[in-house]
Amino acid sequence: HPKKYRDRHVQTAERDWSKVDANQCWVADHRILDIWVARQWYDKKARADRITWQRPWLSMFLDARTWKPVSQRIEFDDPNSQRVMECFIDGVQEHGTPGAVILDNGKDFRAERFGGGRPKKKGQTEIFRTARVTPLLELLGIDVRWALPYNARAKVIEPFFSIVAERFDKNWETYCGNNTLATPEQIKG
Repeated sequence: HPKKYRDRHVQTAERDWSKVDANQCWVADHRILDIWVARQWYDKKARADRITWQRPWLSMFLDARTWKPVSQRIEFDDPNSQRVMECFIDGVQEHGTPGAVILDNGKDFRAERFGGGRPKKKGQTEIFRTARVTPLLELLGIDVRWALPYNARAKVIEPFFSIVAERFDKNWETYCGNNTLATPEQIKG
């Protein structure tokens, strides 16, 4: 299992974030929170309000040097490219543009109009592509870096999400854990 071997035994190159200026590099990702939240919605067929329990998604851009969240959104719907762009624009309006961003490889970050699409794999060709959309990050002169796929250690935001799970999620009565082994005893029943 090459992935397991890499994750457990291959030494990773550590970045020295002290040599990076604040607001020079942002890191982005999503995380589903480990809590259940009641969501009220209107059922048109029944003509009545309904309540469902859902787990919200956290979308975030984090400054790599200071670990300060420069922008975040919490929403119930699955993440998409529109939310990524809105979250990024919120951060730019408050903190200015970063020099570079490290993006996750999800399709919402790879959106043509935001990040410019996924880097081509060896041997791929563009057959039917005629007009190119200039990505937002390219228009702003921001260097785009892609995190290693399926490698949580490739982004500094992953340890931050662990802190969110420990210090935020676990303080809610509706904490459910991120897997069956982490589920609290009172919920298992």
